[in-house]
Amino acid sequence: MDFSSFPLVCHWGGNYYENGGQICHEGGRTSFVMVSRGACMVEILQKIHAATMIHLGRSLRLKMKFPMNGGKYMLMPLIDELAITNMWGIIQMEDMSSLEVYIEECFDANATQSTSNAGVSRHDVIAGVNAGKSSKHHIVTLDLGRGIFQVETGCGGRTLGKGGRKQTVHLQWKTCTCKKMEIYKIPCSHVLAVCRQRSLSYAPFVDKFFSSDQYAATYHRVFKPIPDRDYWPNYNGPEIVHDPSMLRAKGRPKSTRIKNEMDEGPRGTVRC
Repeated sequence: MDFSSFPLVCHWGGNYYENGGQICHEGGRTSFVMVSRGACMVEILQKIHAATMIHLGRSLRLKMKFPMNGGKYMLMPLIDELAITNMWGIIQMEDMSSLEVYIEECFDANATQSTSNAGVSRHDVIAGVNAGKSSKHHIVTLDLGRGIFQVETGCGGRTLGKGGRKQTVHLQWKTCTCKKMEIYKIPCSHVLAVCRQRSLSYAPFVDKFFSSDQYAATYHRVFKPIPDRDYWPNYNGPEIVHDPSMLRAKGRPKSTRIKNEMDEGPRGTVRC
């Protein structure tokens, strides 16, 4: 086996759906794509286009199948280079031998995302990295009624010195003693571990500003184009010029550093 390449099992041209933590694919075709480990988004898309014979003018939306505990899976969208980098990190952390990718064709590149992607998008990738860590955590239920749990972190495949700490998760207050969820507004690995054990969705613990709707609302205003300089109207107002006293003078600038003992050289006899 060539360890410099990694196999992608690409499902495309059909329909896929989630059923009880399982992801099923009906119809369409399945293609095997070999990509180099650590490949960027452009290289992966080129390989997929060549294997599936999808026209290069079509925009593709990729989703990776990420394994969870208990034989369950989740889909994480691969939307940018950060997502691809995190994908390779997850593959290495989970020691995966292959990866299943579901491909959606976007016939209109300017069309808005479907309702399935309207709730969560970019944070799914970051949550997927935390999900890899959460699989090593040990959970103790302190108060099930109020949603209080104690999570002991595991080392897993991380460096020495990691793990072994205890964090308290409060689901009702949406807090964790590690403070990462309050800082980054994305569920930490401790919250994901509790959600996984209780079969809960982590979407309510993600800040609303990470949703695709809020992201699209950032650019809802239209930017007016600037006309060519020849079509600018005549300006009769005050003219702004540089302060002449602030211009740099000719020659080498004078040093303003305060000299000390290190700047004094040894004195010797000189010939007049």
